[in-house]
Amino acid sequence: DLELLGAGPSFEFEAFDEVEQVAREVSAAEAVAPKHRSLVTDAMEAASTLAAEHHSHGIWDSFPPSADENPAMVLGTAWRSSWASKRQFPQPDYSMDVLTVVLTARKGGPHRQASQNALLVGEYGFWGRLTQAYSSSPPATWYFITAVFGLLIGMDVIVLQQLPETTRTNLVLLIFWILLGLAVGGEVWLRNGPQDGVLWLQGFLLELVFSLDRVFVVLLIFLNLETPRRLMSKALFVSMFGSLAVRWLFISGLAPLLEWLRIIPYALGIWMLCCGTRLIALHDDTEGVSDVTQSSVVCVLRSIFGGRLGEFYDEESECVFVQAKQKCCVTLLGVALLSILFMDGLISLDVALLKQEQIQNAFLDITSAASAFFVIRALFFVVRDVVNIFGLAKYSLGAVLFFLGSQMLLGHMVYISAAVSASVVLLIVAISASVSWFHAGPNFKFLV
Repeated sequence: DLELLGAGPSFEFEAFDEVEQVAREVSAAEAVAPKHRSLVTDAMEAASTLAAEHHSHGIWDSFPPSADENPAMVLGTAWRSSWASKRQFPQPDYSMDVLTVVLTARKGGPHRQASQNALLVGEYGFWGRLTQAYSSSPPATWYFITAVFGLLIGMDVIVLQQLPETTRTNLVLLIFWILLGLAVGGEVWLRNGPQDGVLWLQGFLLELVFSLDRVFVVLLIFLNLETPRRLMSKALFVSMFGSLAVRWLFISGLAPLLEWLRIIPYALGIWMLCCGTRLIALHDDTEGVSDVTQSSVVCVLRSIFGGRLGEFYDEESECVFVQAKQKCCVTLLGVALLSILFMDGLISLDVALLKQEQIQNAFLDITSAASAFFVIRALFFVVRDVVNIFGLAKYSLGAVLFFLGSQMLLGHMVYISAAVSASVVLLIVAISASVSWFHAGPNFKFLV
């Protein structure tokens, strides 16, 4: 125990209650060497000083209500500060941990801080948590980053969405949005400092590594609803704003509450397994083709909206709501949007909880997610082109969904790295595309 307390800044102090107990035992022991008693006393005094500073700056509200009576909550910080001043330890190089965190990030949890965050929601409420999230960065920084994203959206609508929709264009746009996202991270680095810049990059990369699940689920939704190609771009553009709103709800406290519903990953896993099995079982492109109005999601929404569900696409004006038979009806484009937002919210719960544990800064969390949404949308169009161009790659969609569904079911019991999962998914698509290219012959053209 004495060696534990003497570990200095290298010890992470995750179990603060144990540290407090050890500190009290050491202080109360009679046969303790004077130097150890002095170190413990200094740490407890530093903890009390740090607690007073937290109160004076209004930061203490971010801790659980019991933190006032539990100085061990800040004992780890005080202990590291005391050792750094006495021993002159070098500052850690946070940039060395980015790739380690991203490559070893576990898929499917468990998320240990979810229960603690849920208690904070019960104490402060959703609005209080949202106010705390806004306080994570100065208002000027929020205004600046909002203006930056406003310019990106305007450029996307006015210029980029008017480009010819080809595979080459989609690849170039994917690279463009990745570089632009890194540029936003560089701006955060310059304005907030290296540590925040590194944490932003970590959140950005985590979003991309966890994004393949959403990409293939959205592809499945468009396939089942037979969404016209020209309407997919609008659906994904609108869904980005919905995904951003859902992420704000997650940060304000919805994510830990949903984590308590253990059934979500298992329900998603079973659904993906069923969809993957069905796609793999199809022997040719004509088998299994049915009327889109008889699909399960349309039937459910028909029972909800009744005659206000327009079972068609408005390809001329690309509207979500239309006037039909003197009623305001929701088109199938609206059905696709609702399906995307619903599934995206459930699938992104995992990465949202992981980022809350790793970053713990709402500004870095939400801005890295917003930048990644542009990249994920561009990645979808590249994956869609691969699936459409390579005939055998259509069967890879079923294999990918089967693999992802298995992960959902086993994620809480088996350690699964998100990076390894993404690599397996890309390998499945690459093998299917290679087999298709081999059968097509040397005259096959891809970048058209």
